[in-house]
Amino acid sequence: MLMLPVVDAASNVVLYIVPFLLVLMTIVFVHELGHFLAARWCRIRVSAFSLGFGRELLAYTDRHGTRWRLALWPLGGYVSFASTSKPAAADAEKAEGSDAAPTEAAEGAAFVAGDHDLRSAPLRHRAFIVAAGPLANFVFTFVLYVGLGALVGTRELAPRIGFVEAGSPAAAAGLQAGDVVTEVGSHPVHHWSDIERLFMANGERELALRVDRAGRSIGVRMLPHMVEREMGLGMTMRVPQTGIDSDLPAVIGHVVEGLSAAKAGLLPGDRVVAIEGRPIVNFRAMMMEIKQSPGRPLVLTIERGAARLKISATPTHWSQPGADGKPHIVGRLGVIVEPPPLRTLGPVAAVSYGARETARILSDTASALASIFTSREAAQQVGGPIMMAEATAEMVKVGPSTFVMWMALLSANLGLFNLLPIPVLDGGHLVFYALEAIRRKPLGARAEALSLRLGLAILGTLVVLANLSDLLRVGRRLLG
Repeated sequence: MLMLPVVDAASNVVLYIVPFLLVLMTIVFVHELGHFLAARWCRIRVSAFSLGFGRELLAYTDRHGTRWRLALWPLGGYVSFASTSKPAAADAEKAEGSDAAPTEAAEGAAFVAGDHDLRSAPLRHRAFIVAAGPLANFVFTFVLYVGLGALVGTRELAPRIGFVEAGSPAAAAGLQAGDVVTEVGSHPVHHWSDIERLFMANGERELALRVDRAGRSIGVRMLPHMVEREMGLGMTMRVPQTGIDSDLPAVIGHVVEGLSAAKAGLLPGDRVVAIEGRPIVNFRAMMMEIKQSPGRPLVLTIERGAARLKISATPTHWSQPGADGKPHIVGRLGVIVEPPPLRTLGPVAAVSYGARETARILSDTASALASIFTSREAAQQVGGPIMMAEATAEMVKVGPSTFVMWMALLSANLGLFNLLPIPVLDGGHLVFYALEAIRRKPLGARAEALSLRLGLAILGTLVVLANLSDLLRVGRRLLG
């Protein structure tokens, strides 16, 4: 009896904490490595490279005098730079009291003599070192996606419409099954994921679409509905609903244990060809038949290998937000679509895929950050370490490729977040350097100190809000 909590605690550590720390420390290491390599390139003395904060657990000093540290609290890291023998405060006071600033040439001449500290480096070098951390995260995201495309492959779907829901914005716009989408909002479309991304990025805005219909190019305009969608982990998000879906075949990829499909004997790989005698052309058509039949037995005609079988299954009642934002009861069997087959990419195609996916993530992340800071998204959508740990555990369950994509997403998120113009973040330092370039002298010591205090206050508030959001989300789940 006393061993059960110990076993549960150990399994939770392995399932949640270990993968989360692995992802976090990897992307933090990449970020700080960017700063470090840029500093070494610019011949800046680096005194310490630390993964984590607080007391040292492991440490090593290299031949350049850099102390490589693994510290007790693994929720971040830092690179610190060696100081000159002359106190920096005295230099700052002199700079603040004088309108004259050393030219880049004079700075460079003083700099080439050997390794120096960050303050004595030319402005262009300081800006490069600060920007190198986020840039390293973006490059890491790119490399991960190139590797996935070349070694594992992609599951890109053609942008062909397989289903148009009656009464939906797509139906009102005149779209038809079989249309191939070529443009959304003047942006070219190559894959189905491009359509989803572009609608998500534009939210509740009318967009112009261009489709190919039997060789003819047709232009339409569509205004999507915004609905609340359950994203898992107790989170919801307002997403655009268009009423179109891809042309995925009605092949079952996964059967959820304990739900109607499993009880009826449906298996992964089964192809549904008819429901109640009505032909099923793709997976979305199958799901619409199921949603419209909560609690009503359905006879499914399936192909299993060379055999054709009839199986009776009763969809359970399931509450789902409708276009009006109110909950609607729909049917649910508990089946997940078979994803399209993996297709490995050649070197050129893999690089193109990596660049496209990195740009997509950066664009989506920037839109999400803008939505949060402009209050278009609820504060409860912000997540902290608990949400990240839970999400990471879910990605591990799905599979290695999904886990790598999650790491790529978090790496890009970390880089972009650090570019926010908040003092103490990299973006704040870049703002300081931009002001220095305009004024031709650094900010005064007092102004810089006040800015850093403000930045710490903002960052501390964001951390508190994220953790509070985590705790409230967990509390809601525990209370039912």
